[in-house]
Amino acid sequence: LSGSLPSSIGVMTSLFYFEVHDNDLRGTLPTELGALTALNRFVIHGNSINGTLPKELSAMTSLKVFSVGRNDLRGTLPTDLGALTALNYFVISYNSINGTLPTELSAWPMAGFHVDHNELSGTIPSAFATWSHVQELTVAGNQLHGAVPPIAITGMCELVLTPVEERTNGFDCPLPTVLSGGCSANADPCAASPSPPTTPPSPTSPPTLTSPTASPTFHPSAVSPMQPGPPPSSYVQGGFHWFYEQVFPQLKGSAAPTPAPNSECPISPADVVACGRGDGLITYVYFPTASLSGSLPSIIGLMTSLETFVARGNDLRGTLPTELGAWTAVQSFDVAGNSISGTLPTELSMWKASIAFFLVGNNQLSGTLPPGLAAWSAIQQLDVKGNELFGPVPPVTVPYFCELVLESVELRTNNFDCPLAGVNCGAGTDPCSTSPSPSTLMSPTPSP
Repeated sequence: LSGSLPSSIGVMTSLFYFEVHDNDLRGTLPTELGALTALNRFVIHGNSINGTLPKELSAMTSLKVFSVGRNDLRGTLPTDLGALTALNYFVISYNSINGTLPTELSAWPMAGFHVDHNELSGTIPSAFATWSHVQELTVAGNQLHGAVPPIAITGMCELVLTPVEERTNGFDCPLPTVLSGGCSANADPCAASPSPPTTPPSPTSPPTLTSPTASPTFHPSAVSPMQPGPPPSSYVQGGFHWFYEQVFPQLKGSAAPTPAPNSECPISPADVVACGRGDGLITYVYFPTASLSGSLPSIIGLMTSLETFVARGNDLRGTLPTELGAWTAVQSFDVAGNSISGTLPTELSMWKASIAFFLVGNNQLSGTLPPGLAAWSAIQQLDVKGNELFGPVPPVTVPYFCELVLESVELRTNNFDCPLAGVNCGAGTDPCSTSPSPSTLMSPTPSP
């Protein structure tokens, strides 16, 4: 993808997700983005966006994830951003943003705060100590100095960098006990020098730290439930360690999952990722394409806090377990492009108040669509194409997109009853229209 973000993007006022990371987008961030008041995730890291962060972004009051790292952004952080009171994952890493960290950002219910590798100066506002659910804090590679607030960090933090880095912070020692405990596995600015300077260091002054900083993620073996003492909080049914030991082995994945126990999840992960809430319960599971085989075990139904499950383009086989009906919080379910067979369980009707994206296209499903799908009141995208489904389509309303009969590469197609009674799709193919050629059918839309 190339080009720039047009100002007309502001008319998409119902947009919920916007992810165009790792492309070749250029230009600036249009001020019209402020009109996207329903937007939940704004992810454009890994492009060539320049200019500044417009203060109009403060109007995106539903925003939870804001990731613009690895671009060419400059200027300062607008104090108006403090109005984003739903924001809990903020990434501006590897830009050229300068100035100080606004105190107003303390209003955020912050879980992941990544401002490393910029040109920030001054101190970390003492008001940041009110952040009570921080899992990740990275401020390395700036010119910050002074006292570090006693922020309770339960995951990882990076405060200073290795000597190969040109810029480094000069924080006061000793660090607050509550913070240094949470950062014990990462760079400790007080480990090598008991009295670092209390004034900003020279940009050319080498840092005193000699040990490398840790990766932003950690492997499950790093917090093993076999260690002495009480088990970690995440070793509960539906938690991280439970998932690795009870569920993952049955999925026969080709890679071990990377835990990320922060309130929001890593953006567009390249590896298998499970992440979730501060209480240790998983809400998001992502398996990249071609990393998975086997079948979905019935025990997976115990993950009742799950909101997103993505395993598109793998080699899953077997049937969908009826226990999936217990996922009453699930919003996105994407297993398109596998080899799943059998019927759609009637228990999926239990997702009636939560499911927004249901993508099971291009599998080997048969039978009819469960009548209970008509009760799905939050559904936005429905993809069942490329299977061997038949019979009546429940009177479901899908305001965004339906994909019912597009053929798969295996030439499987559904054979639904016509006419469709009470089925309303915002866009997509009509199984009861005259058969168009495959080249004229609307192309499928990826899951969010």
